[in-house]
Amino acid sequence: MSVAAHQTLEKLKAMPWDERAETVAQLGLDLLVFHGAGKFTGAALAKFIELTTKFKAIAAAERVAAAAGKASAPITELGQQVAVVGKVAAEHGADIAEEVVETIAKNPQIIQAEGGLINAAKKVANAANKRGKDFEDLLVRKLGGRGSFRVKGKNSSREFDGAVGNIWYEAKSGRYWNMILDNPDLLNKFRERMIAGLKIASENGAKYEIYSESLIPRDIKCWLTEKGIPFKEFLEGE
Repeated sequence: MSVAAHQTLEKLKAMPWDERAETVAQLGLDLLVFHGAGKFTGAALAKFIELTTKFKAIAAAERVAAAAGKASAPITELGQQVAVVGKVAAEHGADIAEEVVETIAKNPQIIQAEGGLINAAKKVANAANKRGKDFEDLLVRKLGGRGSFRVKGKNSSREFDGAVGNIWYEAKSGRYWNMILDNPDLLNKFRERMIAGLKIASENGAKYEIYSESLIPRDIKCWLTEKGIPFKEFLEGE
């Protein structure tokens, strides 16, 4: 166990149960924020390893406490939920992890139906992934060009969902816009990602645009316009 993880574990042991639950939840949020929607690189990778180590330490502490009859069921379940969210974020990205959390929270019966939280999270994540992939494939069929690709910038690499001629674009599907408007951290991450995408595209002599399968909220449209990022809506039936 790393020194940082050990220190975190010792602090958790000294906390009242209610405070410990809040701390575990905050670590989960931190993981989503630092992971973002792309692949891990540099500092983000180091942060993920640090947080993952903390998760393992917390899970171990919760198991020991539960065996001793000291943990309440809700807090033990919270530790499991945070671990599952972390796993989904690592495999699929923060956007889908947030959707998993929201979907299961609104439809808790899916946990029993799928035989447990992990299976439920996988089902929701796979469905979200498929929806996003279907929209990306539709754009290629409709617009031509190519699908997703990765480009290395001066300081980082970045994946784009597709390109048509000199236009590199990012595709947004599902309930993405509602999700980021409800979460300030994800909204800030979205803005950072858009600015980074615009910069890398510009460095390579390309234009950068956002394509959405649903209506883009007015506030988002205003922000994109202010930053010089064009957008298009590809609504069903149009």
